[in-house]
Amino acid sequence: MSSPLRIRMYNVGLGDCFLVSIPARTETKHVLIDFGSTRGKNKDDLLAIGQDILETIGDEPISVILTHGHLDHLKGLHYLLDELDERVTAFLTTKHLWSMSSSRLGTSEGPVRSLISDLIEDRKPSEEEEELVQNRANSSEMIDQICSQLGKRVRYLTRGARQVLGMFLRGTGASIEVLAPEKDIDRYVERIFSKVKESTKKIGRGLILEKIKERISSRHGLKDLLLQERSLDNSTSLVLELGWEDKRILLPGDAEIESWKIMSQEDVLRPFDVLKVSHHASSNGTPNASEKIWTSIYDVSRNPSFLISTYPRKDWGMPDRELLDFLKSKGSITSSEKMSSMYTDYFCK
Repeated sequence: MSSPLRIRMYNVGLGDCFLVSIPARTETKHVLIDFGSTRGKNKDDLLAIGQDILETIGDEPISVILTHGHLDHLKGLHYLLDELDERVTAFLTTKHLWSMSSSRLGTSEGPVRSLISDLIEDRKPSEEEEELVQNRANSSEMIDQICSQLGKRVRYLTRGARQVLGMFLRGTGASIEVLAPEKDIDRYVERIFSKVKESTKKIGRGLILEKIKERISSRHGLKDLLLQERSLDNSTSLVLELGWEDKRILLPGDAEIESWKIMSQEDVLRPFDVLKVSHHASSNGTPNASEKIWTSIYDVSRNPSFLISTYPRKDWGMPDRELLDFLKSKGSITSSEKMSSMYTDYFCK
């Protein structure tokens, strides 16, 4: 009987950190999927988790996946960057990873991204907006540092990417398929920035950029735009299906409902054995309200399990209690919400 695949879920407060350890013939190969936090854990806590990750992998191979560019998924990676730089084989992330230094005004979301930056610069954010503003700036800076330091090992992915960690996974029997995001970001922009999409489309028709900004600014507040921008980042998360032996492990990052709808349209969803519950068990991260989407990923005969990395945040509805009750009725749950230890291990056999 082969050794089990292990998924180690770290207790990072409000964030994600999963270390997948896959047995191979002569060694174990490790894939670190996200590592960050914004609430519930301080820098010392994350450094301790980072040390455990390094001790766990030892001299064995490791690759890193960043599903999207939010602090609750990348802050710990930034703290661990120098150590990872010496060891990491590949660093995979979404093609739509965004930072202020890489913003492209010629894209459909460009004017909105640019407007948000201008609004932050021109007016003092409210106390309610300040956390979003600071997280935006910090994540942008950390993304740039990570991608710059890891250089050619960084690969930006969309659905249909070929040979994802193919050489790295050789000998494990495992494979990774990218289910999302789509290459065309407009499919997400049109859904998520629906209130401003008519303004943003004008950029391609010769309308002066400043006029577009004025129009959007007059109709939408900074907080509204910041939250829509976060939703776009979430919905362009890398969504991965990790196959190992006869198991399917679905890893959707923080994908929101709009991403699930597009995956359903593209007919890429299959029943899972293990689901990493999206977006910290908030109501907008799991497609249970859509019978069509849910039945495409859920099959009771597979004895499904749910892994939930979450931390109470009432203003954002995390975790959503109705969703937790629903998932409990559908399979076994492992949650970090009340976890007192640094991590918990889940084994696929």
